[in-house]
Amino acid sequence: MRNLNYSPSMPGATSFLAYPDDAGAGDHHDDAHEPSWSDHPHFEHVGLGVFDAAEPVHVGVSALIKTLSKVDPMLGTFHMALGMKVMWNDPRLVDFPEEWDLPEDLWVPNVMMPNTTDVPEDSLYEGMTAVKFSDRKTGLLEWHRNVQAHYSCSFNLRHFPFDENLLAVRFNGSKLRDGRVATAADVVLHAGIPTKHIQGIKRDSPFLLWSDRLEELVYEHELVGIAYSEFVKSNCSFISWGICIRRHTSYYVSKVMLLLWMTTMMSFLTFFSSPADLNAKGELLIGCFTAIVAFLFVINDKLPKTPFLHKLDKLVSLSLFTVFFCAVSAFVTYSIYDECHCWTHFSAMDKPMFCDERVALDMNLDLTPNMNGTVPAVPTPACLAIHVGWVWCGVQFFFYVGVNLALFAPGMWQYWRAAPGVRPPYLSEAKTFVPQKKLIKINLWCEERTEGEKELCIRVCVCCVCVFDYERPTDDCRTYHAI
Repeated sequence: MRNLNYSPSMPGATSFLAYPDDAGAGDHHDDAHEPSWSDHPHFEHVGLGVFDAAEPVHVGVSALIKTLSKVDPMLGTFHMALGMKVMWNDPRLVDFPEEWDLPEDLWVPNVMMPNTTDVPEDSLYEGMTAVKFSDRKTGLLEWHRNVQAHYSCSFNLRHFPFDENLLAVRFNGSKLRDGRVATAADVVLHAGIPTKHIQGIKRDSPFLLWSDRLEELVYEHELVGIAYSEFVKSNCSFISWGICIRRHTSYYVSKVMLLLWMTTMMSFLTFFSSPADLNAKGELLIGCFTAIVAFLFVINDKLPKTPFLHKLDKLVSLSLFTVFFCAVSAFVTYSIYDECHCWTHFSAMDKPMFCDERVALDMNLDLTPNMNGTVPAVPTPACLAIHVGWVWCGVQFFFYVGVNLALFAPGMWQYWRAAPGVRPPYLSEAKTFVPQKKLIKINLWCEERTEGEKELCIRVCVCCVCVFDYERPTDDCRTYHAI
């Protein structure tokens, strides 16, 4: 471990601290000298340097998620306000007297956040700021830090709008609070504050807590829970964690997909009109095509420019092609129908083929029954136009419905039957998942509550006090705005 500045080789030593090189070994015997860390009875100048410890320092990290906003798949970022608490044991400070101040050059671990986009790295090196004792008997130290930052992460939009994502954050112990480099031989980070590695705490403290109003800040998504894992990679200790979110699909179903389906289905009305109404069909199809193109621009404005087509992209493309082939069908049936105009006379030798009377009326044909009691046959080309239109309509309709079922039926089924608290399938086995119902939620806004809500709130707050060592909370939980 680097720069601990104490030596365990001194007989009977319990706390050994370094002091500046210009301070003499006898300065602490001056009667006029005010009590300080240099007055420790076992103090001896050991000089600054690297201390090769047998084991690294175990550092527990706990955090409170205060706000979550600006989840932007287009930029691949989200904004979060985070309150962090870091605790570790320093064996040099066991039974450290209360009247002495901590040394300014005390070894202090840090927690780096490499995927923040707007927090300067220098701001994380604040030296001794906010470092204080949590338990002097065990040399337990802690410091707090509030961070408001944008974080960059990847979003999987292949199944949009049924996508689930992890708003990922990464902590590492690559540097100390004074900016010096640290490795896994110096610092090992732990998600939470475990009694197994941190001495002086009564019980294990959870890794993450969040505000009880957090879900109200991200209306477009459902907060499923949190996932985290600890690991060492490239000789550096990491905590990889994130918030599991699921998109509220009902918004896109009701305001995008349903309107696309209705617009596309309107294009099938062209098959129910006469083949001669080419102008009316054209106006209807142009209107449908324009509406779908407008939807395309609206959707693309809300999503990143991906090199693949997600489900809504495929739906828009399918709808455009459906309208286009309705236009092709209208033109083909009109061309066949136009050939019928040269058939103005009939003979008894014509092979009978009876079709819809509307076609005969459009062609000004005589529908007076003959001696056999039947109306004259409509010419074969006109009948062919009608049959081609209906066959084309059936094939195109069932193809459109079938592709939509293949695209959206599995996603809708999984979305509507998804039970709360179920582990998301995209998480790796190495990650620990905690559903949002099992997370401790803190009332940061101190709203007025009923008696039943106050009793529940106090129980939650007392649990939180064990984590953050605050004074016993009042009924309105006003102690928690300070974290």
